[in-house]
Amino acid sequence: MQSVQFDNKKDKKKELCITSNDDSSSGTIVKYEEYVIHKKIGSSSSTEEQNKLRLKLDTTSYRTTINAVLNEEIEEQMATNVDLLSSGHPIPDRMLVQIKSLEFNPLRQQNPNAKKSIRLVIHSVTYHTKSSVPLEEQLKKMFLFPFDYHSFVFDSMKIDIYDDGLFLNTKKKLGRANIQLNTLKQAIINQKEFERTFPLEAKEFPHMQEVGSITINIKFHFPNDPPLTSQTNFRPPAIRAKTAPPVLNSINLTTETDDTDEFDCDNILINPEVRSLGILDMVLCQETREAIKEIKVLYKSFFDNGWTLTKLEFLEAYMLLEKYYAQKPNPVTGNLIQDVDIMQKAQRYLKFSMASYDFFGLDKTDFICWEYGQNAVTVPNYMVIRDPETNSIIVSIRGTMNVADVITDALAHYERWNDGLFHRGVLRSAQYLVDRSLNDIRAAVIKFNANSIHITGHSLGASISSIVTLLLREKCKDLLLRGIDIRAWNFATAPCCSHDLACKTESVNYIYNFVNENDVIPRLSYGNLMDFKELVKFAANELKNGEYKKLKSTERLSKFFSSIDSYRATLKSNPSSQKLYIPGTIHYLYKGFYRSHTKSSLVCYTKDIVCEKSTPDLFTDISLRRNWLFHHFPDRYDRKFKGVIKFLVKRVNEEEIDKIENFWRKWMKMDEIEPISEEGGKRIGKWMSRSGHF
Repeated sequence: MQSVQFDNKKDKKKELCITSNDDSSSGTIVKYEEYVIHKKIGSSSSTEEQNKLRLKLDTTSYRTTINAVLNEEIEEQMATNVDLLSSGHPIPDRMLVQIKSLEFNPLRQQNPNAKKSIRLVIHSVTYHTKSSVPLEEQLKKMFLFPFDYHSFVFDSMKIDIYDDGLFLNTKKKLGRANIQLNTLKQAIINQKEFERTFPLEAKEFPHMQEVGSITINIKFHFPNDPPLTSQTNFRPPAIRAKTAPPVLNSINLTTETDDTDEFDCDNILINPEVRSLGILDMVLCQETREAIKEIKVLYKSFFDNGWTLTKLEFLEAYMLLEKYYAQKPNPVTGNLIQDVDIMQKAQRYLKFSMASYDFFGLDKTDFICWEYGQNAVTVPNYMVIRDPETNSIIVSIRGTMNVADVITDALAHYERWNDGLFHRGVLRSAQYLVDRSLNDIRAAVIKFNANSIHITGHSLGASISSIVTLLLREKCKDLLLRGIDIRAWNFATAPCCSHDLACKTESVNYIYNFVNENDVIPRLSYGNLMDFKELVKFAANELKNGEYKKLKSTERLSKFFSSIDSYRATLKSNPSSQKLYIPGTIHYLYKGFYRSHTKSSLVCYTKDIVCEKSTPDLFTDISLRRNWLFHHFPDRYDRKFKGVIKFLVKRVNEEEIDKIENFWRKWMKMDEIEPISEEGGKRIGKWMSRSGHF
């Protein structure tokens, strides 16, 4: 069951309750009323009281009660629709999951001789109970999972129930409960336990069918809480035996416990299932193996949540989106940069960033330290050199060039650091570089009496460069006090940090990032990819919509574009913390339409290449354009810089020519109005005979 964000109360009811029809032949189960029973009289009430309330639920008055309870719950949830990270609420570091009860549809033929097992998965942590253990004992166990913000935003808890057959230990999946972790938000904010019933579904052609339900209980452990030991006062609540509705074949094996009993830590499972990579486990180091396992999990979580498109459907949706973006210009600010010096410096540092790919003429004494050829995950290839022309220390970081770099790129898990979020692979690479080379950089500044430290990179190297700059400015306060300038010049930077860190003063003032028109890498983060996936699914569904078939092709295309526009607006309304951003000041290079910064209503067009100051928020959309990959190459950036410099020089020359022409027009006008006397003509002739510069 997917977690969907709704805009109104009517749709929100679908998220709060499990509703379906009453046709017993379909095997679906109505749970609409059970929610109200639990809300109104509690699960600890007697069976007689619950049955009386069930009998009255069909009346109009009780239907009104149901709607009132649901509306009350909706108001409570929508009032607390705040971002968990930016709101300052503590985030748990672990959570304990227990399955309280399983209920199966009696019409489903169960094998009475088969033993059952349970499999729980959150991100890369997997628990699988043994079928040799009675199900009663399995349901007493509590499963310990690590908890982080990335999992909260993107991951789901998958609970699979299996029948373990007697013949060759064959397993048959009875059903799955798919629970998005962001549904736990309210319980985390209130720091309370979470308990709810979810549908148990099985894939049966052509759709998912509900085969039962599962009730889970989740307890959270926060960083400041006492450790989970047998001496702690962390206890589960008193659990009362529940009576299942008569229409169900209930397997409810929870027992009543005493509130005074201490927490039984022997029932906590803390050793998850170890996943194997086969022969790769024998040839790869541990860090690489763990990175590959995490990438596999990210890949599965990306395609596992509602992705049902065939290759042909995906291709059709992709082509439709390509047409959609072709008629929409990239968003711009119109805040054009007029400083030729910045563009010339950027072009020069672009060459230094490319020096990591291909060395160019430097004296041996100018090389301070370097690291190449490691081919290890989160170990960047870089060099630290001295630039004799500016007497500065340059840290040049190479972009993606080998398989290890690709794995580092794909380590897109959001990792918390310094009250913000970072791309895990980029953060660990930056920390590695600073730990290895900080002393060498300090020594070089003293040895050469350097006046600045410039960090530069392209693509992956640019993202690492951004975080290295923040780390150096944090660790080198003494150099900053001496007037040593520490800043970054980055090109094609991939999003690598949360919005608050991207826009902080330290980032904006000392990190310069340059983006070339349709380059897709500065728009590529895990959160943006999730939005793109939803957009592709939406476009594929729109193509199946029968309402468009009667329209002409042009009208149909216009309808498609209008509906995609509306859906994109909904996706962009998601909390900003679900995305990563380009840090610092963004310089956007492009050719074509731009909006005048001084006259916002004036849209101009130029064949020249211009550069403007942009904002991180304008790079959260993966725009499908035909040249989205070619614009990423370093030589394309170099061409753009040449074009911008040519444009700015031409504008300066045109302004100088205009000044001279205006001067002569004014002179000629004065000559017409006031004829020059003989004495004045002598003075002018004497003045023009002197040497000098005009």
